[in-house]
Amino acid sequence: MPFLTDTVIRALPLPAKGNKVTYDQPDPDIPETADVVTVGLGIRVTAAGHRAWVFRYRLKDGSGDYRKLTLGRYPHLSIANVRKRARKLREEIEGGGDPQGEKVAKRRVPTINKLADDYDAEQAALVRAGQLRMSTLDGYRGLIRLYIRPELGSTRVVDLTKADVKRLHRKITAAGKKVQANRVVALLSVMMGYAIAEEIRADNPTVKAVDFNKERPRARDISPEECGRLTAELAKHTHPAARVLQLLMVTGARKSEAVNARWLDIVLDEAPVWNRRAADQKAGHDHTLVLNKVAAQLLATIKDETIARDGKLPEFVFTGRDGKRPIVEVRKMWRVVLKAAGITDLHVHDLRHHFASELASSGSSLPLIGALLGHRSASSTHRYARLFKDAQREASERAGAAIAGTSGADNVVPLKRGA
Repeated sequence: MPFLTDTVIRALPLPAKGNKVTYDQPDPDIPETADVVTVGLGIRVTAAGHRAWVFRYRLKDGSGDYRKLTLGRYPHLSIANVRKRARKLREEIEGGGDPQGEKVAKRRVPTINKLADDYDAEQAALVRAGQLRMSTLDGYRGLIRLYIRPELGSTRVVDLTKADVKRLHRKITAAGKKVQANRVVALLSVMMGYAIAEEIRADNPTVKAVDFNKERPRARDISPEECGRLTAELAKHTHPAARVLQLLMVTGARKSEAVNARWLDIVLDEAPVWNRRAADQKAGHDHTLVLNKVAAQLLATIKDETIARDGKLPEFVFTGRDGKRPIVEVRKMWRVVLKAAGITDLHVHDLRHHFASELASSGSSLPLIGALLGHRSASSTHRYARLFKDAQREASERAGAAIAGTSGADNVVPLKRGA
């Protein structure tokens, strides 16, 4: 462990995950550093690149327990100032004090609203570091805004009980939002875990607080007639949102993948592909999607129109009004198109399931469907197994007919009832 200087601190490597603490030690080649160092002072480096001063000490109450105190962020708190503070803390501890215990006692007053603010800030930092998708954070924010803040916002974190969690889950469930009720409790659980890590409270009141509602995957099929009307209505619009929806229909991509599509990742040659980045993927890994002719032609048209209009291509395929950042909102266009097409109870994500359905109907195997949809595990694709019934029946009929034909139709013995 080195003698901490600005040069040393800036050169500390980032851990693969979590955080790592490097403690201050005297430099054996510089004797005077022994008078500068205070035992227990260290610098914590997180995977996201954040650096903060910590102070570790053992209680003098005979228990032998260790405590760790966060002193402040680096470089906002300089080395010289933090060493002065560490010396004062050491004197206090030697006198029987417990600065971390006192700090925890003072912090046992935050409300759920304050906790939500702090948790949001940490998650936003993960988005900036490329460790969390923006769509995931938007989902968290929606649940907090719609359910957690209105019902629990003014409650102190330390006062939240299992009864509170159960009451909220039942209320959301009673409103007909069974899946949302489960998601809210799951998010609350993560937030309470964050509160424990921040030493705001010692336990998680969401654990075994509710019986989660049973969830069934949504299975809204799109009929050929509906598909025709939807395609016709989308073709009437040139807005980027409509083009996003068109791409979803013919690729089975997720909305977040489409809106973040970059021209640099799209190859439109004899073997067109879309190289999708891990940061935009739900599975968190790079994925190359082979583009069919319809998708490739759609992207080629958008490319030609963009160059003709702007003289160059922007970074993103589907940009907002400023022409630089990717488009975010497609739901308004979706509602307009559905209304014009006379279609109800259809979600944007149903387009992905419809694409999988078409693959299954054409006889594609589950592994092939999983590869085209970008699934990492077979279990993710297994939900589409029900779509194979028609294809299986056709295959079985062909096999039966072929066998009957080779043996002679007159030789087929009818089955007796009860045989």
